[in-house]
Amino acid sequence: MRGDCGSMIRRTFQLLTGLGPWRERDLWARGISTWDQFPKAESGVVVSRKLDDQIRDRIGACQLALDGCDLAALSRLIPAREHWRLYNEFAEEAAFFDVETEGTLSPTPTVASVFDREGLHVFIRDHNLDRLPEAMARSRLWVSFNGSCFDVPALSSHFENFPKPSVHLDLRFLCRRFGEGGGLKGLEDRLGFGRPPHLRGVNGWDAIVLWRAYQTSPRVCSTASTIMPSISSRWTLPGGGSSTEARFFTTSASFCCS
Repeated sequence: MRGDCGSMIRRTFQLLTGLGPWRERDLWARGISTWDQFPKAESGVVVSRKLDDQIRDRIGACQLALDGCDLAALSRLIPAREHWRLYNEFAEEAAFFDVETEGTLSPTPTVASVFDREGLHVFIRDHNLDRLPEAMARSRLWVSFNGSCFDVPALSSHFENFPKPSVHLDLRFLCRRFGEGGGLKGLEDRLGFGRPPHLRGVNGWDAIVLWRAYQTSPRVCSTASTIMPSISSRWTLPGGGSSTEARFFTTSASFCCS
């Protein structure tokens, strides 16, 4: 099902080389806010004689792909820097994920978490980690924080033929574009949904220590505590609601559109 803010994707005109943010803002200022409002050919020159027909053709192709819910086609038609606009249209197909590793030079996944339309899924090495590729393959849109640099390379090295999404939204780089740099924990605090008190200060090294403790004495260090902070700190579910990163993305997207 599509989100309520479908116009988010229809508001971008950055569909061709030579039509960037400045020209897009100029179109908006002239009252051309969505694809449907781009003038017909008989209306005269809009951007340039060279680009106008190309823009209309690209808008038509994008609209056709959007009507058919063809996320793969949209990912090819729309530049990667604007893929975040696709989220509201395909939110129910999104998978938010995070991975912890042993922390070695060749990181081996130990615990992974996936939050999708069915809820939270936890995958633990030597237990059910082999099911992770199948779970990820069910979603065409992935959302992570620094996942394009760390999580996906680690998973691709560990699993043979690890799946690839049609679109992968990495919040780290999206937020940096809009002046919100730093780590995920700091961003969460600035956006008003920081982690609970008992998890403040817990970091990635703690996840490694807990994993090693679990391997040494699983009865003492239960599975629930082993997957902290990877799961609970990153995927808090207040009242059964969406994950921290899901709320973080929605808040960021709203900020970007304002």
